[in-house]
Amino acid sequence: MIRFLKLCAAVVGLGLGLVLPALAQAQTLPASAIALTVGNYLTIDGVKITVTGTSVDCSQGSADTGCGNLYMVPNSGPSASVIIEAALGGIGSALEPIESEACGSICTSGFYDLSLTLTATTVAGSAPLTGASVAITGSLAPGGFGTTVGGTENFIGVNGCSGLSATLASPQAACSFAPSNSVEANKDFGVNIGNSGAPGTYQLATITETFSTPEPASFTCLLSGALAIAAVRRRRRRQS
Repeated sequence: MIRFLKLCAAVVGLGLGLVLPALAQAQTLPASAIALTVGNYLTIDGVKITVTGTSVDCSQGSADTGCGNLYMVPNSGPSASVIIEAALGGIGSALEPIESEACGSICTSGFYDLSLTLTATTVAGSAPLTGASVAITGSLAPGGFGTTVGGTENFIGVNGCSGLSATLASPQAACSFAPSNSVEANKDFGVNIGNSGAPGTYQLATITETFSTPEPASFTCLLSGALAIAAVRRRRRRQS
């Protein structure tokens, strides 16, 4: 029994570690992609990820490919993960950056803003959600004073994680929280160019969202522990 408990503790420790999403990007939009439209969803590894809110402000910018051309794509990996990508021609067409600002001289102020809400819900019988991570890819021209590429993310319905922030200087962020069967992730990402932006290209290419669950072995250990505690309590009641 002691060896079993030690093994469970080791497995749980490994299983609760967040696996950050791979940033490799395909060259064309795959058939598994869905339009980033409210109500659309993907089910990955026992987690249903639904688009529950989206708003794009692309009133400025030289190449706003993300205006009405955004998609959610399943991401390969051990966790429930999706990538937000842009493609002008839909399925099978070449991928484009979500936003690209090209400046041949000193840039004037401009912005692109994507507000997105994803709700992750576990399918019946699946392990609960225990963490989340966000990652971005893109580029930032050197010398772009006051210019940012990235954004923030906040969570509703969980305890232990107040929010995440990702920029090109720190493109990945992750947190863990108390087990939950439903999590709402509100994100606000974009490109914000300051008045003294240097000549070059500013891009937000992709946004990757990952919802983590315990590994099957660790979930089994947790379930076994809960059943053992319940059995002990029943035995004590009978003896009393």
